[in-house]
Amino acid sequence: MINPDDARVEALLRRMTIEEKAGQLFHGMAGVGPGGRVLADDDPAAMGPLRAQIAAGISHVTVMGPATPADMARWHDAVQDLAARTRLGIPVTLSLGLGAVRDPDLVRAYAATVRHELAAAGISVLLGPTLDVASEPRWARTIETFGADPELVTALAAAFLDGFTADADVPPVAAMIKHFPGGGPQKDGEDPHFDYGKEQVYPGGAFDLHLRPFADVLARYPVQVMPYYGVPTGPSLDGGPVDEVGFAFNRRIITGLLRETLGFSGLVCTDFALVTDRTVFRAPMRARAWGVEHLDGHERVVQILDAGCDQLGGEVAPELVVDLVRDGRLTEERLDASVHNAVPSWSWRTETPCCRCAKVAGCTPRAWIRRCWPGTPMSWTTPSAPMWRCCASTHPTSPAARGSRGSSTPEASASATTSGSTSRHLPAACRSSSTSCWTAPRCSGRSPVRSPR
Repeated sequence: MINPDDARVEALLRRMTIEEKAGQLFHGMAGVGPGGRVLADDDPAAMGPLRAQIAAGISHVTVMGPATPADMARWHDAVQDLAARTRLGIPVTLSLGLGAVRDPDLVRAYAATVRHELAAAGISVLLGPTLDVASEPRWARTIETFGADPELVTALAAAFLDGFTADADVPPVAAMIKHFPGGGPQKDGEDPHFDYGKEQVYPGGAFDLHLRPFADVLARYPVQVMPYYGVPTGPSLDGGPVDEVGFAFNRRIITGLLRETLGFSGLVCTDFALVTDRTVFRAPMRARAWGVEHLDGHERVVQILDAGCDQLGGEVAPELVVDLVRDGRLTEERLDASVHNAVPSWSWRTETPCCRCAKVAGCTPRAWIRRCWPGTPMSWTTPSAPMWRCCASTHPTSPAARGSRGSSTPEASASATTSGSTSRHLPAACRSSSTSCWTAPRCSGRSPVRSPR
């Protein structure tokens, strides 16, 4: 039996151009402007050309720098408005990084709160938790980890994901675990953001010690995965050596270990800036293409995709993928496989009720606005479980309900759903049992964040 979401993804793939597909393979960066404004692309504080990224079909963006919850939500609304004007109206998935704490109960409660806050601000993907084992105390990123004991790291990661995924009343936020197959054993404690710190060493054959938390989590939770920058020096897999290239370029690690041995079939997004050189705070920064520095940008993309990755973190160069397809170095079938993995990180929005539940007047910023499947209108929603479960496929503008009637335009759909008669399109069970679907939430207009119940 075909998963309905898979069928929708396949239908969308058939409508997408090569350029639009290529955009899905990139995970850009952007900063929040004062008051929640979308900054001009040439503004140094923008952290990335967001408008150009969206126009190029890039719909995965990491939020960089500080912002208040209210500004974050206003910015989220503005970003989704930009995305809605593109040809297919694919919404932008926003991601955010995170450090962690150590007590299991606190971690569980903390993760639940984090999910509420991220969902309220429109964040769809968390770049975390970090499952690295801090075996090298001189490594600068030990503060991001759950500690140096792999058993403790495994237990706290499970507690975090339990809290992060438990509440069905809150819009889902994906977790991207990092940094596979384990950052931490950095030679001399150096930083692999730089070439002098790229080696990862495993005294006493401790590769499996660093892998253990990832293997446990991947067997139990639906997550996304980010490999690390490091170059493995010395470990062997199945009795053979591992190529000394960065993990995202390493087919033996991504396809052999992650996908085949551990059975992972979801999204793999590289750590950031592996392909193109750039300037960061007015200083030159080399691409972290460790072990493959001799390859050009096109060849690096080919090796990343051949290794088994789907998405290039911190990169905004879909033209490289377009060139590869047109030159015959990358098949469209291989491109489609990665787009298929990338789409579910925003396709959860298909579960958003496309009914226009009571519009939340005076509740700004519009914290709970969500976009339905591309081609359907914006929907005002509150995070109540009946809404998320009842309305997704029954609204007349949703792909499932349209069937052979053809597509309706977002504008026509919007006018049809603001007349106050939306409820007649819902199933009887939803009309009779989901009164909250028609009740505007209490809101001060000051903060989009709700405390967990």
